[in-house]
Amino acid sequence: MPITIKTLVAPLRVFTREQQLTNSLAIHEIRGKYSSGIYSIIWILATPLVTLSVYTFIFGYVLKSSFHGLQSAKSMGTYGLGLFTGLVLWDFFSSVLSQSPYAITSKPNYVKKIVFPLNILPLVLTSVALFHFLVNFCVLLLGMLLIGTQPAWRVMVVPLLLTPILFYTAGLSWFLASIGVYFRDLGNAIPPCLQLLWFGSAIFFPIESVPAQFRFLFYINPISAMVDTARNYAILGQSLNVPIIFYHLLAGWVTACTGLYFFDKTKAGFADVL
Repeated sequence: MPITIKTLVAPLRVFTREQQLTNSLAIHEIRGKYSSGIYSIIWILATPLVTLSVYTFIFGYVLKSSFHGLQSAKSMGTYGLGLFTGLVLWDFFSSVLSQSPYAITSKPNYVKKIVFPLNILPLVLTSVALFHFLVNFCVLLLGMLLIGTQPAWRVMVVPLLLTPILFYTAGLSWFLASIGVYFRDLGNAIPPCLQLLWFGSAIFFPIESVPAQFRFLFYINPISAMVDTARNYAILGQSLNVPIIFYHLLAGWVTACTGLYFFDKTKAGFADVL
């Protein structure tokens, strides 16, 4: 990939230039998924509420699990908040990547349109996932207000830490969407890969509990690094790990640039395959 100004700003140009069309397609997808009126609204809100309640009860009260810094009886309930903080970020990442191999193949009519910007189709998945992230984040904020032991405003760091994950997700989504056109079975390989990554994303445990010689693997994993940073700041009241945030912002943007470059170089053959 040639390192030029055009290449480095290409994702930003796609994000901004086709924002209206991307949002329109995302809204259409959301309306299609939740088309039952009031019942859809109830379902959207109930799902994260039930998830938060179940994790809080099972891990916080039944299993008496705890992250470092949450040792008091009152803090046991906030273990569920720590889990949910990780799940909010993980759900955004996994929901996009699990659908990315089908982003182009599920809409062959768009491929045959000469002027349609195909590179926004993976971004539509990202926009839909952002909608669900916002719903989950509101539930997390409510949980912090009700049972959190830290000031609720600290949870506002979670959307900030979504930014590097967003960059990684966009780049990987462009990769998978393009490869999925040529290798139709790619979608079958994504769920087990995500399952393995899920166990290595420090959602259920702090990175500090990992043996020191393997800890760097969790810090270079953007999900585990951001999950641990968000949980430490919002739930445990610790300071932000600023260097790791900047590292993943940079690495995430490089991933986005590389993914978009790969997509643009391979999209010429989409019409022949589809």
